Amino acid sequence: MATKSRVPPLVLIPLAFVAALFLHQAGAEPAPSAGAGKSVLIVYHGGQPPWRTMPPLDQDEVDALTQATTEGVNVDVLARQIRDQLTAGGLRVDLRKATEVQGPKEFLDYDGIIFGTPTWFSNVAYPLKKVFDEHLIRIYEHRPGRLNDKVLAGFVTVMESGKSGPRCLQSLDWALEHLSNRRPEGLVVNVSDDQESVNTRAAQFCKRFTQALEH
Repeated sequence: MATKSRVPPLVLIPLAFVAALFLHQAGAEPAPSAGAGKSVLIVYHGGQPPWRTMPPLDQDEVDALTQATTEGVNVDVLARQIRDQLTAGGLRVDLRKATEVQGPKEFLDYDGIIFGTPTWFSNVAYPLKKVFDEHLIRIYEHRPGRLNDKVLAGFVTVMESGKSGPRCLQSLDWALEHLSNRRPEGLVVNVSDDQESVNTRAAQFCKRFTQALEH
């Protein structure tokens, strides 16, 4: 009479572990990223297309909003690139042009805020400066703790090499210093930088910002 073979109990445990591991790899949801559930607002001034070179002295019509930027590398393009990278990391990201900001309470719904601007005379563009002077000043004056519960950072684009871009970023960071102590290093992009360099430094900026959100 044939006897039924039995699998020893100690063998069943490893087999069950292997089966569970296979099912996890086949269809299980990936673990949430460190930034999952956090929200970020990107406020920027990017000008309006078409982008063009600086007009001559005798030209009557001047659109200052389109200056200090190019079609390929500009604040609007960079803002969307940063948004896409942060979103891929599990963050919820909203874009808002500086001219679209209506009031200070818009900033309170987010865990982090990023400000983007072209460099004008080594400083931020006036539409973004207006956001500070009309809206963020009210948070500075009237909200206890200001924005210390949030991560703030900035990025700038610049048309020329040298000190102008870093000075603009420094000016922006000085303004943010009045609002929050949580400020990772910002980003300066020269419009003549090659795309690979821009991609690398934008990714590094997003990593710094995400790490700051975790603490």
